[in-house]
Amino acid sequence: MDFENIGRGILRVFIKLFVLIVSIISMPAHAADYGKACIENKYSLIHGVECSLTPLFTSPWTHQGPRFGGNSVEEVMEQEFAFVKDEGMCYFETGVNPPNSHHYDGFINSKQLLGYRTGGWYQYQFANSKGECPGPPYGGGSFYVNSLRYADCYDRVTGPVDWTGTYFNDISSSGCWRANPASLQPPMVEEVAPMCTRGEFGMPLGSFPGTVGNPVQVATGNKVEYDKDFQDQRPASLDVVRVYNSAWANGRAEHPPVSYGKGWSNNHVIWLKFERNNIDPLKGDRTKALKKGDHESVIIASAAGDQAIFYRFIPGSNLPESSGSYTPGEFVSAMKGRQFFRIDNGWIYINEREVKYQFDNNGRLSKKTLPNGDYYEYIFSDHGQLLKIGNNFSRSIVFEYDATGLVSRMIPSHGHAVQFEAQAGLLVSVKYNDGSAKGYLYEDGGMLAGKIDETGARVGEYIYNDKKVVVSRKNAGVEEFRFAYHSSSTAVTSPLGETVYVANTSVPGGRVYSSTSTSRVTIYQDDPVKNVFYDNDGFLKEHSGYNWYLTAYQWDKKRNLPIEISQNKGEKVTRISWHPVLRKPIRITGDGLVRDMEYDSRGNLTRSVTSGAGDSRALDWSWDDRGNLHYFKDSGSLVASYTYDEKDNRLTETNALGHIDRFSSYDGLGRLLSFVGSNGAEYQLTYDARGRLASIGSLGLNTKYEYFANGLVQKVEYSNGYVLRYQYDAAQRLTGWSDNRGASGSYVLDGMGNQIQEKVGTTSGVAYEVSRTINAINRVASVTKGDGQKTSFGYDDSGDLTSIVDGFGKSLRITRDRFRRIYAMDNQTSAMYFAYTPSDLVSQVKDFRQVATDYGRDGLGNMTQEKSPDIGANSLTYDQRGLVATAKDAAGRTLAVQRDALGRPIQLQYGSTATSTLRYDLPGTTYNGPGAPKASTGHL
Repeated sequence: MDFENIGRGILRVFIKLFVLIVSIISMPAHAADYGKACIENKYSLIHGVECSLTPLFTSPWTHQGPRFGGNSVEEVMEQEFAFVKDEGMCYFETGVNPPNSHHYDGFINSKQLLGYRTGGWYQYQFANSKGECPGPPYGGGSFYVNSLRYADCYDRVTGPVDWTGTYFNDISSSGCWRANPASLQPPMVEEVAPMCTRGEFGMPLGSFPGTVGNPVQVATGNKVEYDKDFQDQRPASLDVVRVYNSAWANGRAEHPPVSYGKGWSNNHVIWLKFERNNIDPLKGDRTKALKKGDHESVIIASAAGDQAIFYRFIPGSNLPESSGSYTPGEFVSAMKGRQFFRIDNGWIYINEREVKYQFDNNGRLSKKTLPNGDYYEYIFSDHGQLLKIGNNFSRSIVFEYDATGLVSRMIPSHGHAVQFEAQAGLLVSVKYNDGSAKGYLYEDGGMLAGKIDETGARVGEYIYNDKKVVVSRKNAGVEEFRFAYHSSSTAVTSPLGETVYVANTSVPGGRVYSSTSTSRVTIYQDDPVKNVFYDNDGFLKEHSGYNWYLTAYQWDKKRNLPIEISQNKGEKVTRISWHPVLRKPIRITGDGLVRDMEYDSRGNLTRSVTSGAGDSRALDWSWDDRGNLHYFKDSGSLVASYTYDEKDNRLTETNALGHIDRFSSYDGLGRLLSFVGSNGAEYQLTYDARGRLASIGSLGLNTKYEYFANGLVQKVEYSNGYVLRYQYDAAQRLTGWSDNRGASGSYVLDGMGNQIQEKVGTTSGVAYEVSRTINAINRVASVTKGDGQKTSFGYDDSGDLTSIVDGFGKSLRITRDRFRRIYAMDNQTSAMYFAYTPSDLVSQVKDFRQVATDYGRDGLGNMTQEKSPDIGANSLTYDQRGLVATAKDAAGRTLAVQRDALGRPIQLQYGSTATSTLRYDLPGTTYNGPGAPKASTGHL
């Protein structure tokens, strides 16, 4: 029996596969299900250093069903079917669906499989009193087997639980929330997110993304491009993102003062622009008399796309017309929460996220300070060229320029130099330390028309009209988006042929949001938001979905922070209290829970306590003065502690039992070169000239990686001799793979990159084949397996799955409640129903015979009781860490679980007599013999 999953497994016999199908099939077909990619020295403001390793796939596969685990999917299936089969059945049929929901590592397009799910189903009929089998099967069920393996460094991820909830999943990320789609300045994103429609705190910017494709601004037709030339994963990161904006190239917007070539700048370039009676105060006569009613304005412009505008009027009572004094009023912004004021020798700008920018008298940025105290310092030449960026951790980046004043070289103190070549004022190539280069192609006037990757292949094609706005964007002949511009809207046609008309509306603060008048969700939306409304101050007031589900907001307008979120006219209310200085929540209430948070002076989370109905759980973190995680505790017990060297490289990780992982050596760029696990195994890692993982292994058994020049994985060679090779099309999309044992796979893709045909086989023939059709909203419309059996899927206006019809004509209809949760599932003859707690946890299930099973829960949502007329009542209790402590079935049989400091069960007490002892981490290979250590013993 799987005691770890005893609390979670009870529901699965009724609903797990149905819920699984709903969650998988209803996802957009193009949305890859990537896991956490382990990138060396990955850093998160919430989690601290998440991983010090690149992916290690040495862990074995595990296969787990609702009740049983095993060494293979087949083994688990057999156990699960045997469990539900009853001697009184006169008919019992089973089936296994092909694996789906494939879960990949996401590491530099390697597509290494980390997990998949295999569904099983069964139908049965009980004999009547005469021993006959009446009619068709009337009962059945389904489940799935979850097959997983982990990168070794997954075990080294330590951080707070997801306390942020639905609306706070972006609370520390600048992501793409700054998108200003109708501005001539491009929206800035840390990672390219061309179809993002979410803003800060996960709130919608509009019902349509500001940018589409690769990307193009929908409202203006500007082509924008982001190339990350340097990535820094440490605190106060010095990421350098090169930005192209066609509006800078064609003169529709002012070009930033720092440039790599016409239309190009980078995310660190921020400058001031004043207007005062047609005299620039930075250059003109600041003593000129100002008349009553005159005004002065300033624009804080950024190559990263954020733009703030302030103005101030001259009070007539304080400034006679004949006076020459300079005493204008206070600067005011249409966007509340922003400040701009004069200081000695410069100016200060504080944005709505409480980031402070300091400018000198020439309007050049001299310092940027984050709310947690980290800062950046900027040095410019007398000609306005950005020479150096440094942070408070002594890391820096130096820029060099050619004779024409364009950036020619970037030299990080902790990375490789990058060279830039311009011809006739246009950036034509970027060269890297390994000798590879990427190039850029232009139309007349410096309009970016495409790119050349490191292999020499053209990537991307952008076509402009006579007004120098993009009318078509495609990639190697596929993934084409077309744009047509009207006075107040833009028509966007997707690669699937659907045209959507997008309206662009201004709100106070100079922001613009995009919306559509469609009656159902579009392929461009990551959430089904139909309408978005702002108040007179430019704050999000409410938004509604295609099912008219309404969400409303209240704000602290001075700090630009949400304080209340009300769903469906107050049916669900979340209230947020904020730290008086830090832009961090200190209390979140809602769904029957209270979450209290504490922070250190740098804004690192140090304590989180979740409470509900008399139950609570506390998590604690400690950080050093450089922002490195020192230890993590759960309910007062140590989970892990860490040490670091003077360069913030992690040296050791010690778990609650004193097991130590030692990270032996790093190179000058902070990449891990070797480490020793707590079991004594030593690993070595090597990298290629571009910093990509080249090999990893132990005792001469290495896994090797080879790449195409553009960074796509070409080959993976494992220590056992197994070799995988990958193939891509001209658009750099994965189209196939093959191994050295005769197996191969191939994919046919549509214009959006969806896999519409997939084949896996050997030299002997095709072993597995599936084809898919995709509907206009980019959902899977049908799946046809190799045997010709076709399954069709239907969706509602929100894009949620509503029906499934299999190849035999059997159908399942799904009804959802106002919160888009599954309310009922109807199989044509009967229905099953679901009820939920305020936290969206299942509280009751009525099966197809209308037998109700109720689920009791404690204040933290843990299931404490399962009760139904046919099985009686089962109960569970939990320890402080939320792990099962005791279990009791309806017959009164009990199980008590004791655990070690890592949460692993070490003793299982069955009733008052039978005991099992479980032992871990034993040395040697011989156990339970004379003089040998004792292994697990007892009632197994």
